[in-house]
Amino acid sequence: MLQWVNHCKKMGMARIPSFESAGDKLGRSANACYVRWVMLTKRDSEAGSSTTDKRRKWRQLENKHSAIRGRIDQLEDLLRSRQEQVEQLVKENKQLKEEMKFFERMLVEQYQLLVKLLNKKDRDVRIHHL
Repeated sequence: MLQWVNHCKKMGMARIPSFESAGDKLGRSANACYVRWVMLTKRDSEAGSSTTDKRRKWRQLENKHSAIRGRIDQLEDLLRSRQEQVEQLVKENKQLKEEMKFFERMLVEQYQLLVKLLNKKDRDVRIHHL
């Protein structure tokens, strides 16, 4: 059907004579050929548009995928930087704890000296813990 109609169009025939010629060759009426031709061309155009829709959807999915991939990369970089910050803070925390212990010992020694100075009679007085 499509071949006959396309052949007639190439020859320069108008629509009605094209469908009459196709109808004669296929054993149908010109109107039946026209209805069938409309249905076939509509189906083909829908199939073509569905292919276009599929391509468009595929491109959209690729764009979303690349956007998500970029966001994942950003989050991984952020995670690495946060982990480095945590490691640095842990080191600082250890150092501060050691310094606190040192100053605590110094303070205990100062209190012991102070107690000794205040209490010269009782020399065995000691501060063991704060």
